[in-house]
Amino acid sequence: MNDKFIPKLLTYKQASEILQVSERTMFTLVKTNQLNAVRFGHSVRIDRRDLEKFIQDAKGREGVACVD
Repeated sequence: MNDKFIPKLLTYKQASEILQVSERTMFTLVKTNQLNAVRFGHSVRIDRRDLEKFIQDAKGREGVACVD
């Protein structure tokens, strides 16, 4: 992904590239309400600000984010 431009709404693939996790992990984070998402019919997008907040919150939990 181009580091100079990050869209406001990210696909699972884009968000997973930022976190360096699988798309399945992103799906699980959204499904378990650990990460907010915006739904447009069958499309799901993750707001960049929500992803940044998720990262900051993970830092506050002993620096490690855990996925149940």
